[in-house]
Amino acid sequence: MTQSDQIRAIVVDQAAPGRLVVRPAPLAPAAPGDLTIRVTAISLNRGEVKRALTVTETGTRPGWDFVGVVDDAGGAEGRPMVGSRVAGLLPIGAWAESIRAPATALATVPDGVTDAQAATLPLAGLTALHALRKGGCCSVARSSSTERPEGWATWPSNSLPRPARASTGTSAGKTCESPSKPGARALDQRQARGLRGR
Repeated sequence: MTQSDQIRAIVVDQAAPGRLVVRPAPLAPAAPGDLTIRVTAISLNRGEVKRALTVTETGTRPGWDFVGVVDDAGGAEGRPMVGSRVAGLLPIGAWAESIRAPATALATVPDGVTDAQAATLPLAGLTALHALRKGGCCSVARSSSTERPEGWATWPSNSLPRPARASTGTSAGKTCESPSKPGARALDQRQARGLRGR
């Protein structure tokens, strides 16, 4: 194993105080279609944290959402290029210095979105978007000709969402408030700019 195959990662240790420790760990071998990502930010989701602190076995490397820079694109065309900023979602192991991830689990991060902001969007962001859509009072209008990453069934495009205007509608016989009224649930451009830190 070369030095480049060794990384630091957060690992579950049931005997350690707090159950989570930072330890040297091997970088997983690249599967066909994998890219190598140098992780720059992660986010914490309730589910993964609760499992890591309660039931996950020693040696497990937790972590779902991540943002990073492509160090190796695997030599395939049509993927994020080396140096591209990407956000992604893994079933496990994202809390590490470097990871391997398939292109289908990645979305490019547009200019103006910080790493910290982008890291909250894969799972938590999709959960929020799903909640808005299920609520019926917010339909997000978005123009995109790109396809969704295959691994993210509800991801709106292969780039992180840019600011969009949401409109109100009706649900279960109830009329939703317009954005100009107090308590309205619709997002407007001013609120959406928060995604870009502007």
